[in-house]
Amino acid sequence: MPPFPDGHAPDDVFPPRLTAVMADLSCVMFRRELLPNGEIHYPWLSPNVRDIFGFEPEQMTVTSKGALNAIHWADRDAHVAGILRSGFSMGRCLEAFRAVTAEGETRWFRGSSAPERTEDGRIVWEGAWIDISPWMRAEHQFQTVMDHAEDVILTVDANNGIDWANAATERLFGWSLDELLGRCLSHMMLDPCQPDAPAYQSECAMEFVQCFPRGTQEVMARRKDGSQFPFEMTVSEVRSDGRLSLIVIGRDITRRKATELMLEETERRLRSIAANLPGVVFQRVLDPDGSFSFPYVSQGIEEILGCEAADIVMDASILFNAMMESDRKRLMEALAVSTETLEAVDEDVRVTGADGRTRWLSGQSRPRRRGDTIVWDGLILDVTDEVEERIKAEQAVRESEERFRLAFAAASLGIVVAAMDGEIKQFNPAFQVMCARTGENLAGENLSLFIGGEHMPDAASLPAPGDSFCFEYQPHLPDGRQRHWRITGSQFSAVSTDQAPSLLMLIEDITEVVRSGEERRQLELALTEGQKLEALGRLAGGVAHELNNMLGPILMAAEMLTRTAPLDEKNQERCGRIIEAAKHGRDIVRNVLAYCRKEQKVLTAIDVVPVFAQFSALATSILPPSVKVDTHIGPHSALVVGDAGQITQILLNLANNARDAMDGDGHLSLSLEVRAGDDLVPQRPSRERRQRNHEAGSPDDRVPNPFANLDHTLSFAEIRIADTGCGMSPETAAKIFDPFFTTKPVGLGTGLGLSVVQGILKAMGGAIAVESAPGLGTAFRIALPLVDAPDV
Repeated sequence: MPPFPDGHAPDDVFPPRLTAVMADLSCVMFRRELLPNGEIHYPWLSPNVRDIFGFEPEQMTVTSKGALNAIHWADRDAHVAGILRSGFSMGRCLEAFRAVTAEGETRWFRGSSAPERTEDGRIVWEGAWIDISPWMRAEHQFQTVMDHAEDVILTVDANNGIDWANAATERLFGWSLDELLGRCLSHMMLDPCQPDAPAYQSECAMEFVQCFPRGTQEVMARRKDGSQFPFEMTVSEVRSDGRLSLIVIGRDITRRKATELMLEETERRLRSIAANLPGVVFQRVLDPDGSFSFPYVSQGIEEILGCEAADIVMDASILFNAMMESDRKRLMEALAVSTETLEAVDEDVRVTGADGRTRWLSGQSRPRRRGDTIVWDGLILDVTDEVEERIKAEQAVRESEERFRLAFAAASLGIVVAAMDGEIKQFNPAFQVMCARTGENLAGENLSLFIGGEHMPDAASLPAPGDSFCFEYQPHLPDGRQRHWRITGSQFSAVSTDQAPSLLMLIEDITEVVRSGEERRQLELALTEGQKLEALGRLAGGVAHELNNMLGPILMAAEMLTRTAPLDEKNQERCGRIIEAAKHGRDIVRNVLAYCRKEQKVLTAIDVVPVFAQFSALATSILPPSVKVDTHIGPHSALVVGDAGQITQILLNLANNARDAMDGDGHLSLSLEVRAGDDLVPQRPSRERRQRNHEAGSPDDRVPNPFANLDHTLSFAEIRIADTGCGMSPETAAKIFDPFFTTKPVGLGTGLGLSVVQGILKAMGGAIAVESAPGLGTAFRIALPLVDAPDV
């Protein structure tokens, strides 16, 4: 079917000149067809469609529903429905829609087209669309501004009443725009002119100007719910096309009214306060000629100077002349600076009242410019009583500080104030003496130089302010002396502005107290030990009697067996061991009894080599098979002054301890050597070396050498018993020779064995030393002085 079956070309319907004119008006001309089957086509669009829509005419396709593809999706259905209604009724089609251009811009169009039915049943519309986007955007922008305005804005027509209002009007009054249209403005006021009239009446038009005068006024308005509120409105007159209209802009002034009432009440209160203050509220003015005046002075000046406030207002020199000359000069200098910088002025002056009493006034004034003048609004208070009290308090503080300074300097305790990191802030002379640093300035040094850092409590573990901590410390002074200090401290804040608290530490030298206490404990221990040993001696007598009763038959039977029974060599040896063991048990009982009863054994020169060899054989037989025994005897003979039974008792005691330390499984080394005194006894280190050892924490400095008191000019028989047991810490090794000290569980040890060993060796002129470390075993060394040089 040809696009124009009636034979008319589009140019015949829309001449080129008309098309050009319409293009200049941003108007797109078109021809639309509705076919009998319901399809809609646009056979022709004016060429300027590319300038307005951004599409070529042939690109303006129709969707399946019959709408142009450029029409906004939200308007397509309504647009097509309008076209169909126009086709059914053959009435003019008024069109309004939005379109989306090729660049994605939304534009508004309004147009009109008249339908015409052709002979073949088609309906043809020829019309135009006008681009109204600028007007629509302007209207939208205007509406947005009006709806977001905080003030009420409405227009009132002289003939038709309210014809427009913004959203603020609806929010404030509670009426919708539809309810407001046509109403008289007076219906929104407290006293409407015609309360029963539902809408604006024509008879009110003649009085319209008189009812609402131009300008700004305050009225009482009412809302839809009947609530009332103060309303400020500005009425402006507008005439357009010979018609009178009013533009009303208003706002709710409820808060402002409340504020004004509050300000009035505040002003009344301020005047009352100013009249009752123990001081003066004033206003001072500096005129361009350099003179001062007081437009306002409160009545408090009468009590201070004895003159009326009106006198100061009339003559400002009265107040200035009452000031002391130095204070007046300082105030004038401050006022000169304040005039340039407009900064506040401290009004601290002394004045002489009518009664001759000097009064202290203190306050402040703030300047502001007012034309060519500078105005200070200020307040000064009579602080005479406070100043006099402060002077007394300052004097008392100075006296207290002086007493504290004297007490601080004369205290026998060391007093130190330090920061939390240990930096010394203050100290007294007693602390210098205690540290052997007399005359030196210790401020700025750290407490860790005098008190080991590991002993100082850290900040996290310090007790709360008000609570104290206490510990004892044993410092080594630079002169080599060791002292004992008791340190008590607490944290405190000297002033409220301190960023961190400080430490106050009181240091007491309790060396003599500790020494006296130690001596007293030693005496008490000696008394206790004496009582224990006395009881043990009585017990040992009974035990010895019982053991002798048991050992006698054993010894007698064994000796008779060896004399009367025919025994082979092995059984003969076994009986000999029984006899030796019984005799040895008898000697042990005698030795324990002698030790407990402080009896002195008769010591003789004996050869320690056979005694040691006999002990080695005995140890091999009595120790469990899991303990391997290695024996080494260097000399052939070694004469010492002693008792063979006591030496065997010592060695058996050490062997049993080694067995317990190894838990019955290990390696036991037994050795006997002859040593020269110089090899056995080390030379005493120098004082400098002892100091270095102390600073380095050397074990040799902490644990004394038992061989140090032996005569190094002699030769010694050295017996060494070493095991591969669990070993001991230095702290434990230093206590093992103390009476009743034991590392064994309760019921398995008395703590007397090594104490007895040490006592026996001292009686023989020898000594015993121990070498041990955790996990590395233990070695005991016994040194006995030789009577004569042995044959090695």
